[in-house]
Amino acid sequence: MADKNHNAPVSDVSKGFQSRKLTDKRSKLVKSKIRYMESLSPRDFPVSGIKAPPGFKALSMSQALWVYSQPLMYLVPTPEDISKADDIFEIIATIWNATINNLPAIEKKSDQEILAMIQDRLGLDKNRAKKLFLMMLRRKQYLFPNYIQPKRVRFVFISKERTYLINRFDYESLELTDDPIPPDNLDLELVQRLERLDRYTLGSANYDEYEGLLLKVQGECSQRFGKWLNKKGIKKQEGFSFFIDVYVSFIYANRHKKPITLQSRPGDYIIEFMVFHLLSKTSIEPWEYTLCPSAIRLFYKFLHEKGYLTHPPNPTIDYIDRMETYFLDILGERFS
Repeated sequence: MADKNHNAPVSDVSKGFQSRKLTDKRSKLVKSKIRYMESLSPRDFPVSGIKAPPGFKALSMSQALWVYSQPLMYLVPTPEDISKADDIFEIIATIWNATINNLPAIEKKSDQEILAMIQDRLGLDKNRAKKLFLMMLRRKQYLFPNYIQPKRVRFVFISKERTYLINRFDYESLELTDDPIPPDNLDLELVQRLERLDRYTLGSANYDEYEGLLLKVQGECSQRFGKWLNKKGIKKQEGFSFFIDVYVSFIYANRHKKPITLQSRPGDYIIEFMVFHLLSKTSIEPWEYTLCPSAIRLFYKFLHEKGYLTHPPNPTIDYIDRMETYFLDILGERFS
């Protein structure tokens, strides 16, 4: 997806909505005092440097397109109907590109072609297709007026249709049972695969083998973590599992300044995940983002109880506690 600025054409839009040297030595999560944590400050959260004008907020292109597409989402019968969702996202991208004045004609469909696409993909008659097309053109002009857009940045300014009250999720209210839940055979298999993934990350591996292992680990992490949450007394857990799936992918599928694993000491990569990766790669209700710090806290406790972490994850949890206030400030600035 073109993501450089507001006037860039959009392509392969469906992929933007989501919403990825051998060694036996492992980085130990054992430091009781991490000096660099003491200097954590708002300067470590530069995403808020983009200041939107009054009445607007800054969104990544993928988030902007998701918001723009909402009037059409009722046409998707079920969340599992991927083909219908893909059709809608392609229509959204085509209409978006049609509003870009300086886009080469070869990359731009005519109004007649767009109407024909809407009729064919959504099964609408010509009159309804025309009404929908005009409505989306007006919506684009209202939400993303050209005169207000920043130049050559990875964000766009969108009119605030709604504002949200951003409050810290009450982590202490979860009332988890303190009794450890020993690993079963499936947990032990997950730990073995995680350790093998760590060796591949820090060493070398065939790409296809690495990718296959990562996909398996992602699925197992979400599943085993969900069962652990249930046994701990947390029944409503979908949001927590969602963040862990995205987090595991971020750790192992993204490029970092130096290789990291779930064994790594807490550091800037956690800020990068919450502030940059999460907010630009996912589109969920604003209040749901407040679950993320708690989800990661719980995940590291899970990894310790299952034997992947040999020491309690207190430094990581302390780091998350310190940064959560700044994260909430960013959510408030963006969505309130």
